[in-house]
Amino acid sequence: MRNLNEDPLLLLNVGNCKIQTGTLKIIHPINLTHIQESIDYLTTSFYDKVDIRNPLGDVVKLKVKKLYNNFLQIKPLQHHRLRRWDTLGATWKWIAGSPDAQDLRIINSTLNELITQNNQQFEVNNHINERISNLTGTINRIIENMKTNELLTNEITSIITIINIDIINKLLEDIQEAIILSKTSISTNKILSIQEISFIKSLLQNQGVTIDLPDDAFQHVIPKFAVSQGTLLYILHVPRLDNKTSSVIQLHPLVHRNQIINNYPEHVVKIGNTLYATSNPQQFVQKAAYLKAINDACIYPLIFE
Repeated sequence: MRNLNEDPLLLLNVGNCKIQTGTLKIIHPINLTHIQESIDYLTTSFYDKVDIRNPLGDVVKLKVKKLYNNFLQIKPLQHHRLRRWDTLGATWKWIAGSPDAQDLRIINSTLNELITQNNQQFEVNNHINERISNLTGTINRIIENMKTNELLTNEITSIITIINIDIINKLLEDIQEAIILSKTSISTNKILSIQEISFIKSLLQNQGVTIDLPDDAFQHVIPKFAVSQGTLLYILHVPRLDNKTSSVIQLHPLVHRNQIINNYPEHVVKIGNTLYATSNPQQFVQKAAYLKAINDACIYPLIFE
């Protein structure tokens, strides 16, 4: 049995973890063209046709102005300056996060290609697009079924218009919030479908991560946003983890032969014959950004001897 006084380091196992070995990507497309078509329809159908006797007319006009303002916050202006990834994704603007090689390959694929790949890494959701596309049909059906006087019809039409404007405005505000949060690497579930949220939760649980509430899964997800004239892509990076569970070890230097180690990482992760310093030891999911490989002539042999 080794004498503790002969060791220059005291090693304390402070928890288990899994190391990130790659990334799974969930692609959530938002069709800006469909949204703009719905906004334009609401404007041309009602904005200039509101009866001056209708007390809701001014409300409709104010809400339409807010609608256009919110939409312009997420729709990019035409730009011609190309960036260093000119050959890939030159028609896209990255508004949150920097693209890696796989991100660039994704945006240069069509949505149909992503769907037909049948790859578990990609989940494409068109829920928002379908909801926006249904607005026009819903309005038309209600108007056709109304059998009442012209002024009352105009008021009911205004109420329906306000409801639909509020639906789109809420969507645009949720998208704006997601973009702002993404710039600080925070994910949100507000613009995702229930299926997508469940899929992210399952991806992590199947790799051994404990998820109590669905929102807990998003602390492990890194978001990115790319936009073109017609499409906004919400790209969620979910960590792919090593199959083996590793240990997080806290290092305490001890006086040995009147000497003590000064430069050392406070916490390390050991997996097989590989050693990493970690900047976030309390996390079960050890993301690549937390880790730095150690292979020096001092700390490494002391831990593996």
